[in-house]
Amino acid sequence: MKSKHGEVWWTELNTRDPEWAREFYSKAMGWTPFVAAMGDVARAGANV
Repeated sequence: MKSKHGEVWWTELNTRDPEWAREFYSKAMGWTPFVAAMGDVARAGANV
């Protein structure tokens, strides 16, 4: 994956208030949030 200098291409955010964080970063940075479900890392054969 090729990105431009200064371009954010991947980030993760741990927060207790994800709705607030999505709204804040959408307004402050112009980002479009993408919510991805995490896999069940406890299952057998999971890459941890």
